Amino acid sequence: MSALNQVTIMGRLTAKPELKFTSNGGFPVCSFTLAVDRPYRKGGEHEKETDFFRVVAWRSTAELICKYFDKGDQMLLTGSLRNRQFTPDGEDKPRTQTEIVAKEIFFTGSKPKSAEAVPESSALSNSGINLEEFEELCADQDVPF
Repeated sequence: MSALNQVTIMGRLTAKPELKFTSNGGFPVCSFTLAVDRPYRKGGEHEKETDFFRVVAWRSTAELICKYFDKGDQMLLTGSLRNRQFTPDGEDKPRTQTEIVAKEIFFTGSKPKSAEAVPESSALSNSGINLEEFEELCADQDVPF
């Protein structure tokens, strides 16, 4: 039997992501919290609540997030859910934290203020695609296939 573990959410970063490196190989990693509004109706009025989701990103995805996103920026991401167990300092009982492991990230908000901060693609992923191998087509050009 197959399993499906996929999450797609869109929200705003609650703080600037910070890039860190693992101690056993130096892989880039960043974790951050995404605030996602959830609308509902209360007594005929439209209300909203905000849910906060912990997200972890690895390698090139982590580097791109830390380079191009800041506190308050809007992000759309896809990923998978993971439960991680840890024991806080000074405690004997382990805790479980559910987090989203980011696979793909997308820009959804307004353009960054400086032109230097704009990446070549609005969709960033760790798929290994080299964007420099592609050339941009003008609106009046035909697609080459």
